[in-house]
Amino acid sequence: MAQNLLETVTPDNPFDFPGFIQIRFRDSSILNPAEHPANDHDRRSIAHILEGIDRVSVQGILVRTILTHVNDDFSKHAAAVCRTFNTQPAVDTTHALWVQEATSGPAVDAIDTVKGKLERIPPAALRSLLLEGVLLYSDAAAATLAASNSISPALSTALSEIEEAYQSCLKMLQTTRRLVACQCAPEQAKEEFLESCCETKSQITARKEQLHVTIRTIGRAAELTPAWETRRDALRASDKLYWKCKSWNVFLRDGEEGTDEVRSHFIDSIGALAENMGPIERQRYLDEGFNFKILESLEGKMYEALKEVKRAADNLRANLAQRNTKDTKMGEKHMSDVAGIRKAETKRLKRRRVKDRKALEKALGNLGL
Repeated sequence: MAQNLLETVTPDNPFDFPGFIQIRFRDSSILNPAEHPANDHDRRSIAHILEGIDRVSVQGILVRTILTHVNDDFSKHAAAVCRTFNTQPAVDTTHALWVQEATSGPAVDAIDTVKGKLERIPPAALRSLLLEGVLLYSDAAAATLAASNSISPALSTALSEIEEAYQSCLKMLQTTRRLVACQCAPEQAKEEFLESCCETKSQITARKEQLHVTIRTIGRAAELTPAWETRRDALRASDKLYWKCKSWNVFLRDGEEGTDEVRSHFIDSIGALAENMGPIERQRYLDEGFNFKILESLEGKMYEALKEVKRAADNLRANLAQRNTKDTKMGEKHMSDVAGIRKAETKRLKRRRVKDRKALEKALGNLGL
């Protein structure tokens, strides 16, 4: 059955997904879609569409669907699926917890909880879960339709580049974590260990250079293919890598001297990605279970303060330019007034000269000269 769901839709038997949604949820007399299972062809066709949607979008649609319909059987089924793939038995993954957080606590807490559980589910199981949601709820079907229409070959390539850069960097960080740990207690180390620490430091330096490359790769993918999906994935990947670096002591420790260029590069890149998100995209980012952790941390506040300083400097430059323009106009008016006075004085002098010349000619005539 699972194999049949992944069969492609042939040109001879195309699938009209918008038409399916309209018939099932708008023009149909079906009051409870759960009581009317879709036929095999429709299920295979929708499963094929879901294969073309990136994992993060699938997860985001599921987060919204589960919390919107948190009291339904679908949400209970999703909680059961999460328990199947739960690797931390001590962590509560019950449906009752989801209901409690969705109805009585801050929305962000419920979103974080559901998102954290869905991240542990394999992509195939996630898409299978979303398939059931699409067949049950019009909002899930509409969101899936929108996500499927937005994926182009260029966008798919950019998302793959971001994911590959993230996974590669994550593996490198796991090695760097072990290298950094070797320097935690050099006082108790033997001489030969101290000699190896010099090599350790050089390896850490090389890996930090790789971090710079990864940050640039992720940011460039979002820049060259500007879309909601690339900005979302780039921000998500950079945010997760930042906190891995912070918790694994890749950044400079407290009290160590020097400028932490890697952390600064992360903050600048994440800040730029967040700036390119409009208010609607930021809210959508939060609704899908992601938080601007760095921008809410101390570094984020510093970044916002720096942006305020930049804005103040820009405003100052604009005011100075406006003032200079105003001064220039005033100077031009002053010069114009001076020119007018000089022109009037010249005319007055000319009239005076003419009058004096006539008086002189009259006096000379009276003298017979």
